[in-house]
Amino acid sequence: MRIYGHFKTTITAAYLDATVVLPELGLRSGVGFLIDTGAARTVIMEKDAEKLNIDYNLLSKSTIGLIGIGGTIETYEAKNASLHFVVKSGGEHTIHMERLRIARIYRTGPITPSVPSMIGRDILNKYRLEYDYRNDSVFITDE
Repeated sequence: MRIYGHFKTTITAAYLDATVVLPELGLRSGVGFLIDTGAARTVIMEKDAEKLNIDYNLLSKSTIGLIGIGGTIETYEAKNASLHFVVKSGGEHTIHMERLRIARIYRTGPITPSVPSMIGRDILNKYRLEYDYRNDSVFITDE
């Protein structure tokens, strides 16, 4: 099984596209995830949460915040979530997550579009990552 990603040429970063399903909220939508080997957990960032119309009041606040260069931000948890990826051989590969973290940043201005949702090591460590920018190839595989 291979899940192919793509590079965003403006920032030379690798992404995997998935359909996110959040059954407790009745939501299903596509999200592009930055492949981030420095992130311990997979997280949906605020701009994608807004696109998904996530109501934070329906989620549990996580006891663990999201720690990054800019400090710590609040996260919420969507239970029994799943990520659905199209695979090269046809069909899809589903990754079930007991808890998917969703970031919430309190601000007074508009949401910055430059902070992408991320696939972290909680998922990446289950697969082999092949990353070859020069040949425009990125994928995760269980092979």
